[in-house]
Amino acid sequence: MINRFKIPPVTYYRFLTLTVILLILSTLPQSAQKALADPGVVQPFPSFGWVSASWDDDQLLLTFNNIEPGSFEIYDLDQPSRIVFELPSRICSGDQSILETYSFSRMNLLTELRASCSEDGTRIVLESRYPVYWQIISDENDRFVQVQCLLRFRQTLEEMQIDTGTIYYARRYVTPSGQRLAHIVVSDPTLSRLRPRVVIASDVCSRNLTLSLVIRYGVIIAPPQLHRPAFMVLDDGSYIMDYPPIMGLATSSSGLSWEADVINQAPGYGQTAILTPGHPSRLRNNLTMNFAVIKDGVVETVNPVDFDDFSGTYVIWSRKLTSSLSLLGVGENVDIKIFPDTSHYTILQALQGGPFLVRNGVVDVTSDADDIGDDIANGRSARSAVGIDSSGKIYLLAIEGSGGGKSIGSTLEELAWTMVDLGCTWSINLDGGSSTGMAMTYNTPETALPQGSRQLATALVLIDESGRMQGD
Repeated sequence: MINRFKIPPVTYYRFLTLTVILLILSTLPQSAQKALADPGVVQPFPSFGWVSASWDDDQLLLTFNNIEPGSFEIYDLDQPSRIVFELPSRICSGDQSILETYSFSRMNLLTELRASCSEDGTRIVLESRYPVYWQIISDENDRFVQVQCLLRFRQTLEEMQIDTGTIYYARRYVTPSGQRLAHIVVSDPTLSRLRPRVVIASDVCSRNLTLSLVIRYGVIIAPPQLHRPAFMVLDDGSYIMDYPPIMGLATSSSGLSWEADVINQAPGYGQTAILTPGHPSRLRNNLTMNFAVIKDGVVETVNPVDFDDFSGTYVIWSRKLTSSLSLLGVGENVDIKIFPDTSHYTILQALQGGPFLVRNGVVDVTSDADDIGDDIANGRSARSAVGIDSSGKIYLLAIEGSGGGKSIGSTLEELAWTMVDLGCTWSINLDGGSSTGMAMTYNTPETALPQGSRQLATALVLIDESGRMQGD
């Protein structure tokens, strides 16, 4: 299901004086036996009377009573992230082995707290979605141990109103691995004069500067090279995030034609696909009969037995029982058009990214489906993302990488949880590394320039096209 958010129409169109640019580029475990109650209430474990937990918006306090100094061990583990408190002795009453699990149903960061007791000793485990900063705050001579886990792992360093309903934040997220610096713009279209638009370099097509789908004012400026999700502004002013509905038509000089059911995807039975020059290698490696390779508008080969060089080529691939592809002749001209499917809605603006980060309010990183390599998905780097929430606000995010020495960057999963923390119900990744940046009014970038930063072909902007901000 696709959520749409109605935006008040813009009646005047003039270029802006103020522009905000974002440069392109699970669920909780249900096995818990009980859920911890409201924040602030001390929660003892029934079978572990010496363990209690209390928390508020800022911190979680775990207290372990009647503990001899130096008799315990506390350490971190990952995959998943968790803090482990261990005692070599059995401390709970009775002879039975005991396991108790409590879920944190109201927290995005924490998942559950587990306590176990057996002949081998006693263990308490606090599990989280990614690393939590913790410290022992009790005195080493105390007969109890108190561990503070910081839940407000974010700190707002700067806040600035750009327009009524549009605010810029600079935030620091602190983790045991280091800190990440995030630059965030939140815009409420019911209050603000700014609207999201896609801008491009003048030579984006002639130099093939982008692999992403770009649509401006209903026209495809750059065709998609991969099947990935996009942020789209519809002609009624609403926003959606989905895999863009794109169609294709190939027509030969001899009068043959093929309408594509899918673009940059393997066709189903009875379907025809058009693969654009950047289509993923996993499709090329699975090509069967009934395909033709088109380069520079000319048929290069039809149903080749062995063909490896797909650089700069289109492929028409059919899985219909009867296909006219075999009638194509080498050297014949073929015109290929890619255009939006308007049967469900009309796209005014679109910028393709990928993978999905958040769908329907749930972290859902679609790296595998969107042909995102593990090195990109799991490595920490500068990142950019766009999101929307249930009320229709738009969120633009840029996280600095390690080039400036003040931020460790982010993995895609950490980026997704950051978008959830901001309140997004839908979000997609845009691009990372040296392609990431944020600037205001075409001025000095708010983000530190990454090492090897380069000129970019596309950008997602918030712009006042009405001219109402002239003079502001």
